[in-house]
Amino acid sequence: MVSAKDIIVKPITAQAANALVKRVHYSGKVVPNSTLHFGAYLNDKLEGVMSFGGSIDKRKILPLVDGTQWNGMLELNRMAFSDRLPRNSESRCMAVAFRLIKNITHILSGC
Repeated sequence: MVSAKDIIVKPITAQAANALVKRVHYSGKVVPNSTLHFGAYLNDKLEGVMSFGGSIDKRKILPLVDGTQWNGMLELNRMAFSDRLPRNSESRCMAVAFRLIKNITHILSGC
């Protein structure tokens, strides 16, 4: 039996992410300001995408956390998963993506 723990999450290109979003997301539309894309692979096949980027309306979002700079945040702009993925895939993949983002920003900030 396949479980969410069998999914591999790794960075992918915008082109690969956008192709899958257009195919499986209910709107069929991509978010043009997404800059960081993660793919969810099951049995070596891309079955899901999480696209992160800046907020479309930063004026409403930035005041939520005091001291946040305009480039100091990421938003999950688009998430598209095929029906082939097992239950709990979304939460598992988000947790892995958040850890990857934390590691990337930790490296970039030099902390």
